[in-house]
Amino acid sequence: NIQTAHRLVDRRHKSRKSPAMTNAGKRVKQSNRGFTLLEVLVAFAILSLSLLVIFRIYSTGFRGIGTADWKLQAIALAKSKLASVGIDEQLSVGTATGVSDDGFAWELTISAFAASPADKGQNLAAYFVQVSVSNSQNPKGAVRLSTLRLSREK
Repeated sequence: NIQTAHRLVDRRHKSRKSPAMTNAGKRVKQSNRGFTLLEVLVAFAILSLSLLVIFRIYSTGFRGIGTADWKLQAIALAKSKLASVGIDEQLSVGTATGVSDDGFAWELTISAFAASPADKGQNLAAYFVQVSVSNSQNPKGAVRLSTLRLSREK
């Protein structure tokens, strides 16, 4: 009877299927409890590409902010120089140059503007005034403003 008991226990044990066994008795893969090395490497590659794109966007944005700031300062200086013509600067044909305290190089050019025959009796002279502002940091991005100014002829 002991042999019979052992046989029954063996049959019961064989009939119970362990989670790692299939019907045919072959081992199957249990559920993953972690990530494989390949999955981790792929995740890092995706993360690094994403961060690279984000850093490029930020650097482009900061560069654009710097350029916009430079342009605003240059335009403010050019407007100031145009406004001073006829008040601080004498309205006469010629060229004047200088450098501002901020390091912006400016050039003010005043030239005679041809008046129409109808304006000859008005005793007015027209002048074309142009201001060009540049910076050594951005030599290609010069700002140019121009206007016409009237003055009484003497």
